[in-house]
Amino acid sequence: MVFDWRRLLGLNVTDERPADAAPLASAGVPRTYAVGDAIAGEYRVLDIFAGGMGRVYLVRHHNEDTPFVLKTLQRPGNDAERMQFLREAEIWVGLGGHRNIVRARFVTMLDGHIYVVADYVPSTPDRGNTLEAYVGCTGVPDGLLLTWVAEFCHGMAHAQSHGVVAHRDIKPGNLMLMPDNKLRITDFGLARSFTLPSGTVEGVTELRSISGTLPYMAPEQFLQPDAVDHRVDIYAFGITLYELIAGTLPFTASSQKALVQHVICGVPSALKSPLWPICERCLRKDPAMRYQTFQDLLTDASTLAREVGATIPTRPDSRTNDEELMYAKAMSYGAIGRPDLAMRYALKYSQMAPDDDRAWTELGKQYLAQNQLTASVEASLRSIRLAPFKSQARNNLGVALSRLGKFDEALRQLQVAASHDPLNTGALLNQVRPLTSLRRPLEAIEVMQTAIGIAPKKASIWAQLGAVQMEVGQVEEAGRSLKKALELHPGLPEAQENLRTLIARRAQKTVVEGRPDPARLLAMGRFSEAEAELLERVARNANDVDAWHNLGIIATHQQREREAIDRFSRVVAIKPDDVFARKQLVRLRAGAGDIAGALRECAELARIPDEQLHATLLRAQLLQGLGETVKAVQELQHLVQDNPELDQVWFMLSEIYERAGQFKESEQAARRGLALLRRVGGHADNIAMLEQRIARLDAVRR
Repeated sequence: MVFDWRRLLGLNVTDERPADAAPLASAGVPRTYAVGDAIAGEYRVLDIFAGGMGRVYLVRHHNEDTPFVLKTLQRPGNDAERMQFLREAEIWVGLGGHRNIVRARFVTMLDGHIYVVADYVPSTPDRGNTLEAYVGCTGVPDGLLLTWVAEFCHGMAHAQSHGVVAHRDIKPGNLMLMPDNKLRITDFGLARSFTLPSGTVEGVTELRSISGTLPYMAPEQFLQPDAVDHRVDIYAFGITLYELIAGTLPFTASSQKALVQHVICGVPSALKSPLWPICERCLRKDPAMRYQTFQDLLTDASTLAREVGATIPTRPDSRTNDEELMYAKAMSYGAIGRPDLAMRYALKYSQMAPDDDRAWTELGKQYLAQNQLTASVEASLRSIRLAPFKSQARNNLGVALSRLGKFDEALRQLQVAASHDPLNTGALLNQVRPLTSLRRPLEAIEVMQTAIGIAPKKASIWAQLGAVQMEVGQVEEAGRSLKKALELHPGLPEAQENLRTLIARRAQKTVVEGRPDPARLLAMGRFSEAEAELLERVARNANDVDAWHNLGIIATHQQREREAIDRFSRVVAIKPDDVFARKQLVRLRAGAGDIAGALRECAELARIPDEQLHATLLRAQLLQGLGETVKAVQELQHLVQDNPELDQVWFMLSEIYERAGQFKESEQAARRGLALLRRVGGHADNIAMLEQRIARLDAVRR
């Protein structure tokens, strides 16, 4: 049964029009509304977007807080066109709830015009809410592209089973993305019609009215527009896939006629991508030579996914309408700033669909918004176990861990999140706090510069870059960054405040309490001056943990190991759970030949929450260095039995086996680690390193 929001909202429901009914709708152009207006006295306009049909209104009904969108024809039309719009809109409504289709709730008449009421897909600052943002973006992982192929197939197969012959307007703008990057198809039956002038297609002399968006249309849409079927959608998706891989359309031209001829006769250039064979088959001119069904396309995508080590949804989702409604409400209430209701519906959805990663991602996000950090970590981890290649859950996890002070693990999760989604500037910006907390400010600056390359008009990135540049003494650069932030967003509070602070510091010539700031001196590489200031600080306060920390870094940098050990020992004496200092002590004691002392530090590290993994890896290395290879292997095997998804354990196991001359076992462990990295979209450098190790081991064994 299709869920009808008309009943939920207390609206009148009329399933049939009487024979003597008034005209279907007004033939005039719909009125243009502004934010704050009430459409037909019922729907308050919250926001306005540009859409393929014209203006799209984000609204809220006076009986319901959940926002949704209203769409209508934005040009006058005759009765036949309006009737066709109504019929096709009702087909869209009839598709019901499916996680790969934007749901149309109902069709209604407002102020004399027909409107489709559809679910709201929230936008993100980095990529909006459609595939358009990924066009021209380099580095989209093959696994993510294949996931979108699968989700497109599931959505279109569902539509086809409910009577949709063809969408006719598949393109990046009609392939929407939820905040968790899940693809949803929108605007069924709402393709724009336009007239093709006579002579545009060779041999066709009459005017033709056709539907679609020109660069994405299949040859038969020009040659036989009345006889198209779902294979035009497969072709259009092939164009979209080509555009996502290459960053450009396969055919461009200076005139409509030339572009149509390219579509009918042109051959697209081959792409250097594992997905090219799939793309090429979608783009064949003869519909009979393309994929004949969405299942055929899905089968090839699934085969390729296995070859590249990716995991994609191979079966359509079976969520009920009530479950989809719970998810839609959680998302929508979060988007309009109602965290109480967002949390309520996220909890309900996680109870109804405990095996859906989206439920736990949304719950983790809502817990994070309410600063319930432990609960956010648990929910995010559950989402990651269900869908390890998703970016949003790892981003939420990284932020929660960072707030908990677990900066090493937070940084790792945020780096993986950024690798899964190359447009996720949020995952890049969120790395700044752990990097600066780990005394790595220059890396933080590099990360923000990467984010600016992705979103150069995002004022918050420039503001944060300026703040970090200011802290490391890059005064001129900080001034430029903060001014750029204010140019993009006049009045941005954090930029204004930091610029005032910068001006004040310039006046003080970077002197704090009458003395140079050692943190800035250290960041600028002026180690001797920084050390002198820090030694004076610990002379005044022997428990100044930050000063001892920086003194340890200076001694380590200058290879004064004994002094470094003493200084980091002072740190852990004051703050026993300082992870960075503990790890430095393990490394420094081992380097000085004090293996027993290094093992003791490992034992202390293991007592710190969430550091057991790192402690075990370090202990295994130390045991192998003592010649106790069997014991080292046993510890790692025990760890990997409980945590087979930890690629770093497999890498360490491979390394220890190789040092012991057990090359076959080393290669097997390396292959397990490589498969894991490919499946989750690991960093390219790590994948290359394991590939080189496997090649070397294979050569040794031969």
